[in-house]
Amino acid sequence: MRKTLTVTAMILAIGATAPAFAEEDANCTTEPQDKWITTDDVKAKAEDQGYQVRRVKIEGSCYEIYGFDKDKAKVEVLMDPISGGIVNGKAD
Repeated sequence: MRKTLTVTAMILAIGATAPAFAEEDANCTTEPQDKWITTDDVKAKAEDQGYQVRRVKIEGSCYEIYGFDKDKAKVEVLMDPISGGIVNGKAD
């Protein structure tokens, strides 16, 4: 029983730190948010590049776009909040 509790506690501790790593990787700008382009502009720029946008959120100092690419693959894309340029992305 004690081993089960220890393993469960370790898994929960690792899972709780995972979001922090994702935010540390998201470093697009040092500009304050009042200088960022709007989420509507980010969505429009992503759509101009062939993405179908389902959700836009702030991740660290970037905008994170959830949606689909031109091949209908599910993607998460980080965009620079000043220029609207793609910083990186991944397909699921």
